[in-house]
Amino acid sequence: ALFARHSGCNQTVNTITLPDSNRADETQVRVHSYNNCNDQVTVKLVEVVGGGHTWPGGRQYLRERRIGRVSKDINASELILDFFLSQAL
Repeated sequence: ALFARHSGCNQTVNTITLPDSNRADETQVRVHSYNNCNDQVTVKLVEVVGGGHTWPGGRQYLRERRIGRVSKDINASELILDFFLSQAL
């Protein structure tokens, strides 16, 4: 919400829940989008419900008990790259 206010976005948030492509990881991904921002800016928050302090789509580098679950529903690297490429002028 802070970035949305700073960017002059409409404060109404649109939330979609992505398909649960890997039920075994016990996570769910929600994308919160703010629209109608200044200078055609887009503000999005990707929330991994049930995830830990991990990189979505990465490997479980420490025990789940220690750092939480890795979501396999998205690949964070691809998601970030796609977002920035979609913002190119």
